[in-house]
Amino acid sequence: MKLLATLIHSLFGIAILVVGLIIVNHQLNWTIILLPLAWLPMMLFSLGWGYFLASIGVFVRDVGATVGLFITMLFFLSPIFYPLEAVPEELRIFCQVNPIAIFVEDARRVVLWGQCPDWPWFFAGLALSVLIFVFGFTWFMRSKRAFADVI
Repeated sequence: MKLLATLIHSLFGIAILVVGLIIVNHQLNWTIILLPLAWLPMMLFSLGWGYFLASIGVFVRDVGATVGLFITMLFFLSPIFYPLEAVPEELRIFCQVNPIAIFVEDARRVVLWGQCPDWPWFFAGLALSVLIFVFGFTWFMRSKRAFADVI
């Protein structure tokens, strides 16, 4: 449910971005139709971690505070407000090992630059996302039997 709400919120943001791009550039790149494809690994990645952390949160109450701190740290280490090329070469490895960077760069490439996703990195990110999703979902399904005992 949270994923659906976030997607709807993102669609409004993308609509505003599209209007801004049309006003500034007087055109829209055709590659914007690839945006759902670029978002797919991020959705699977988020769902997988969501399943895992939700089940852990039942047993360990402080997970929410820790996750909030970690997400803030991950946000600032992700190339969201700056391109990856703006990071000095010696520090770029810290951004590149961040799995969110792959998803952000592909979305930027598709929407702003009119390029296709970087396919090798896209498929690597998709494979990682599928693994995280399968792990998180499996963990949640196996641990949910103990939820009633803890709550």
